[in-house]
Amino acid sequence: MSSRYPSLPGPGRWWPSSLALRVVLLTVVVSALSSCSGDGEPGAPSPLSGGTATAEPDVALVVTTGTVTGRLAPATRATATERVGAVVDAWFEAAYLGEFPRRIGGRSFPGFDARTTTRAVDDAALTSNGTLADRLEHVRAVNRRVIVDVLAVDGRAVAATARIALGMRLTGVGSGGERQDRLTGRLLLTSDSGAWRVFGYDLARGTV
Repeated sequence: MSSRYPSLPGPGRWWPSSLALRVVLLTVVVSALSSCSGDGEPGAPSPLSGGTATAEPDVALVVTTGTVTGRLAPATRATATERVGAVVDAWFEAAYLGEFPRRIGGRSFPGFDARTTTRAVDDAALTSNGTLADRLEHVRAVNRRVIVDVLAVDGRAVAATARIALGMRLTGVGSGGERQDRLTGRLLLTSDSGAWRVFGYDLARGTV
């Protein structure tokens, strides 16, 4: 498991505005609340089935709203959930899924802020299929779910925790074989005028 959260700035380093700092602190609260909610983490990946990976389509993203802290209109809640889900799924596609071999780099983390992108590149074995890219032929999703916990301030969605589960079937690992991996964890996001950015993550990956 690896956790990547922003550190507090030291002397001479940029200090966030009071609103940004409040959003970060409140997001941590939402993360703590969501870990205690009854929703739990998204479901486990579907069992392996027959046929080749390239012949079977990827499963579609399933995204739902989890805990909402603060008052938020139903339409605003739905929009926030949809947009956060889209950010997560764009990362799934760019970093993990599709045809290989291909290069995994900074562009593989759309929606991540600059600092978190740098960290994600360093954590490529966890945050992408980068360290396996030269041994892969194709990776398809057998399960992809996102539960979005939202923080609202003054009727606006300002922060979110995306609890994720991505089941992947990897083809071409080693001597042309297959394996199935599962990625779980959380992404922390903030909203700037409706544009959601990832500023932290806490992920775990294993082979099924």
